[in-house]
This record gives sequence, C-alpha cells and structure tokens, in this order.
Amino acid sequence: MTVTLKVAGSWSGQVEIPSLTEWTVRELRAELARLSGIDAGSLKIICGGRTLKDEAEAEAEAEAEGEEEAERERERRGEVATGAEGRDAEGNMGDAEMGKGEGGGEEKGEGKGGMEGEGKRTAKRKGGRGRSLEEVGVRATSRLLVTGGGKRLGGEIAAEGKRVVQEEAARKETEERLGRLRAAAAAIARRGRAGRGGQGVRGDGNNDDGGNDGGGGDDDDNDDAELLLENQSGQRLEMAAIDKRSLVTGLLLHSHGRSLLSKGNFVEALPVLEMAEEAFNICDAKITESVDNIPMLLLDIVWCHYMTKDVANLASAKGRLAAARAALRRAHGADMSRLRMLQGNFRPELATYLRLDLLDAIAAYHSGDVEHARLLLASAQSLFQQLQVSDDSLAGLAAMGFSANEARRALRVAGGNVSRAAEFVILQRQRGAEKAEEDRRQRRLEREQRAYGRTPSGKKVDMRLLEELVTYGFARPVAAESLRQSDNSHQRALDALLDPSSLAALEVAVAEGRADGSRKRPSRGGADRGAGVPSDGSVAALVALGFSAHQARLALEGSNNDVEAAAAALLQGVYGEAGREMEVEGGEGSEGGGEGGSEEERDEEMEGEIRKGVSGDPYAEYDLDVSLEAAAIEEYSKLISTQEIS
Repeated sequence: MTVTLKVAGSWSGQVEIPSLTEWTVRELRAELARLSGIDAGSLKIICGGRTLKDEAEAEAEAEAEGEEEAERERERRGEVATGAEGRDAEGNMGDAEMGKGEGGGEEKGEGKGGMEGEGKRTAKRKGGRGRSLEEVGVRATSRLLVTGGGKRLGGEIAAEGKRVVQEEAARKETEERLGRLRAAAAAIARRGRAGRGGQGVRGDGNNDDGGNDGGGGDDDDNDDAELLLENQSGQRLEMAAIDKRSLVTGLLLHSHGRSLLSKGNFVEALPVLEMAEEAFNICDAKITESVDNIPMLLLDIVWCHYMTKDVANLASAKGRLAAARAALRRAHGADMSRLRMLQGNFRPELATYLRLDLLDAIAAYHSGDVEHARLLLASAQSLFQQLQVSDDSLAGLAAMGFSANEARRALRVAGGNVSRAAEFVILQRQRGAEKAEEDRRQRRLEREQRAYGRTPSGKKVDMRLLEELVTYGFARPVAAESLRQSDNSHQRALDALLDPSSLAALEVAVAEGRADGSRKRPSRGGADRGAGVPSDGSVAALVALGFSAHQARLALEGSNNDVEAAAAALLQGVYGEAGREMEVEGGEGSEGGGEGGSEEERDEEMEGEIRKGVSGDPYAEYDLDVSLEAAAIEEYSKLISTQEIS
C-alpha cells in the first residue's frame, strides 16, 4: 500500500513510497535526492530523533567502530609504536593480531571480520537489500527531517528540527486523545447508556435527545439514561448486540465530529469522522444501508478535505461521494418518495443535496472533468437559490411568536411558503412534546424494571411479559416477582400466580422486598441503597469459592441474599463457571455493559465531550449553514470559466 510521508528541513514536501516493508533507507534517500535536487551523498534523513542509515553506511560505521576498538585494545596492551620505525619493529605482531581479528579468532580483534555491523548482517539476510524502512522505525505517520546540500543555514535547520520534534509530540498527543475518544464512545455503546440526563441516538439521520429534560424530578438516582436507536418515525430499531454497539459507536463519534465541524475545527474533526466510518463498517450492511447517517458522514469527511484544501484527497473523493449518493437514494427513495412520506411533503434535504452536488463538482474539477463539474455546479447553484428566504417571510413568522432559527429552518423546508412554514414549526413543537413525554414514561419503566431486581440467570424482568400478566388482573409487583423467580418464563410465572400457595409466597416476597429494599441494586460507587444489598462479607464468602465478585453479587441478588442458596446456584453453573463470568443481556455483562455488569473504569472527560456533541435536534444534519457552500460555488464557477475561456 502506498504511503505518503511528510518531509521538512532542507527540502519540504511529501514523498510517496510503495511500502514501508519493501523500501530501504537507500531507496528512500535516492527518491528524496531526486525530488529535492540534493546530492544523495550529502543528504541526511532524520526520523524520530535518529539518523537513518542504509546498509553500506551501517557496515562502514560498524567497521570503523571495530577498528577503533581494536586500536584502543592494542594501546592498552602497549603494542602500538609511536612512530613509523617503531611500527616496523612490531609490525609482524600487529599484523598477526589484525589477522586474528580478520579470521574471527581473537576476542578483541573484530575490526573487519569478527564484528560485522548490524546493517551488513541484515543485508546478508535480505539478499543485500538491507533493513526495510519499517525495521528502522519509519511509520506511516512519521515526519522526516532532511539536511544536506547547503540549501539552508545551520540555524534554520536547527529551527526546522525543533519544529518537527514539536509536531511529532503534538501528533502523539493527538493519537492518544483519539484513542481515548474511541474507547469512550465504545464504552458508552457497550453499556448502552450515556450518563444522567444523557441523549438517545437515532438512526436515519436523526440524533435525537433521549428525553433530556435536564435531569429533572423524574430521575431519582444517578443511573444512566439509556441510548435509544430509533428511525425517523420514532420506532425503536432492534438488532444484534454487536451491530448495536458498532452503530452507536459510529453515531456518537459522528456527532462529536459534527460538533467540531460546527466550530470550524476541520483538521481535528477529520480523524474523528474517519473513526466513525470504521465503526459503521463493522455493522451489518443491511442495517447501515437502510439509514442515511452513513452518507451524511461521507459528505462530512469530503467536506473536511475541501475546507483543509487537501486537493489530493478531493480528486480521489469520487468513491465516497458515489457511495453517499447511492445510500441517500436507498434511504430517501429514487424520487424522494420515502422521505416525502416521512416528512409530510416538507423538504429538509435540499442543503444535503446542495453539498453533495458541490463536492461532486469539486472532485470532478480536480480530476480533470471540467464539463461534468460545470453541470454539477449549476445544480448546486439551483439548490442554493431554493434555500434562500426573504426578510419579509422571516418577519412574518417572527410576528407569530417563532424564533429566528425556527423561522429560517421552516421556510427552507417549506420552500419559502409562510403558512406551510408555520405548520412545520407547530408540528415540530408538538412532536417534541410527545417525544419528551414518551421518554419520561420510558425512564419510569426502566427504573421500575431495575427495582424488580434480576432473575436467577442475571437477566432483567421482561417488561413485555409483565404487561401481559397485568392484563390478566394480577398485581403488578407480584407478577414481576413471579417472572423474576421463574427466570422470565411466561408459563411458569403464570402457573405460580394461579396457584394459591405460590401466590401467597410471592406476595410475602414482595412485601419483604419492599421492607428491606432487597430488590434494589447497588448504587454506583458501591454505596448501599438499602439493607438488602449484598454485604461485602457475603460476596467475599462466595469469591473464596472461586467465583468473581460480579457472579457473587448476581447470585446473592437472585437468591434474596441467602448465601447458601447463592452458593448452590453458583456451583450449579447458573451464573457461569468459576473464574469465568456468564454473559448477560446480549453478552454485555462480562464487559460491564449490562445493569448487573462489573463497573468499568470510565473516562469521564471524554464521555462528557461525546455527550455534549450529541444533538437533540432531529433536523441538525439537514439544516446546514450554506454560506461556505455559497463561497465555494463562486470560487469554482470562476475556475471553470477560466478553463472554458482558455
């Protein structure tokens, strides 16, 4: 795979090499000499503070060091004469000593044969080619410093070298930060929760606020708010656990990248968006093909290349742009029929297609297809005109009590029609209120579910089955306890509820649970919420049997803190084998992802940054500020006109 290395020093620019594993220092030096015009013999390459040497240089250096060592050894033995005549007197012995060195027989006589340099030995191993660039420490992200040729003064070279070192330190810091960001997004996705008052994440181009009402009175504890995957119609998306984690990770990283874009941090945003793309690529294609988050992401990546004036990547952006256009066609329908159905004949997508046509035009221009670029630019210009709103229309909506942002967005999606724009704002406010109420209801159900505790196998009580049992006339807490004890078996739970003696036992268990709080789980940080929380002593007793603390707590919660019953369940393998935790709730329990999972160490700083980037606005990805697009249209219109004249 071709690698592009950045170069500074006596010559600045970029050098492309076929492979770090195939090219050697000699080949790199020859290419740099060709590009810079500096004589290869005087050209020095520095990477990571070390001078890179080819096999011949390494061999010569090793040979010189060997001769110096042999010379020092002879001086130590008093075998070197101070003049030419004295040298003749002992010449034979000296030659003999050196001869031993050449034959490899004397311990210190390693001048030419006994001590081959690393470069020479490697050259023999590799058929004379020497060590590869990868072997000498060059990486795809490395910055090279070139000196030689007398093109710069020593002070300039020193300053350049200092700058390269600083840039290398900044690069490593950025890589570390990106690694933390990726890990934080993956941790949130693994837990399926985003922190108190956190946001839900929606598919199909909508990143919606999962009922974030500022952590108001509904939240009576510090439990995280669940991340919800919903489509544009507000329906929850169901998928395999690994696909959900990948999709949520991608959505979170994309939201954070968009937050950086909104601040104009295009250089910082690009690697975050590329990480989001990697996460989406792990997800099942059937899922990603049905949503428009992916094409939005692809457009954001190419937009970063444009805003950073990365012409090389702009010319090669056609693949991403083609994929974005095809994905939008699948998500919106070939004639926008699906989007019209979802959006009630409003047109929120105009700004998205404006950016797509514009970037396609720019990519075509830089790849030499000027005529195609002209046609695409004309389409972008037409869409831009459709997005313009009049001051009179804005004033009319403002007089109705709508904010400037609401009015501008509404006029755009309504094609400038004031009455339709007013209808749009009212509809969005109504949907927002309904969504907030639904989210509050959902959070109440989640808290209720946690209060019921876990089943013997560590699962949460199935709320769907609970609703069904309640419709038969059973008391809700008693039906929940029956499901908990029966490990969510609908038939066994129903049988217990219909049996008078079992029903009485269930009612007693519910009453006792209410009295001592045994159905409450431990709070974060290990603080007890009630007397029913497994004690450290009980947990330690089970851990002594070879089970993990997580398994012990699950077993104690499932057995109402009866240590003997918990031990029996553990020994029967109900909670997994000793030393190996059972996966619960979609395989996330052993990773700290489930409710009962062991608490993983959190990167609160990174998770906080990610949460800030998640938008509560379902139209955020469509509602673009097109002022930068207007400037780009003007710029490339002039460039294309110049091409046509010439």
